[in-house]
Amino acid sequence: MERYIGMDVHAGSCTLAVISEKGRKLKDFPVETNGQALVEAVRMIPGHKHLVMEEGLQSAWLYETLNPHVDELVVAGITTSRGPKSDKRDAYGLAERPRVGNLDKHVFKAPRQFTQLRERSGIGHTSCLPAQRPSMGVMLNTQGEPRDGAKPQVGPQILIQEPT
Repeated sequence: MERYIGMDVHAGSCTLAVISEKGRKLKDFPVETNGQALVEAVRMIPGHKHLVMEEGLQSAWLYETLNPHVDELVVAGITTSRGPKSDKRDAYGLAERPRVGNLDKHVFKAPRQFTQLRERSGIGHTSCLPAQRPSMGVMLNTQGEPRDGAKPQVGPQILIQEPT
């Protein structure tokens, strides 16, 4: 039993849509953009899972987090859509693409690219979300200088050596 999953990703939540191999819309639901919550949601879907999401700021860590839990994970290039937009419609559109063989733009994601950084920093998947980090836009003015009273926090520097 094949299941095609489209995931429309946003900072606070993701919308997942599931389609059967015959094209029947099975279900759609929102999930918090949190590694553990997304893994649990994907694991609850039965069958062989083919997940598609669009390239974006969070696609790298989502790829690393979800890839072990699906049979196929594709990060697709962003396409322009026509008509009214909604998270649910976008997610179903993404799910339909691999089912009908309409994935013309694949974006390569290097597996395990951020693992060493995460391990050395002590940050896990669930706490590595942009929504949980302080926004630099709030701390900087339009010229990129600190706003009055803003004190950017600087963490420890982490060096990652490339394998030789």
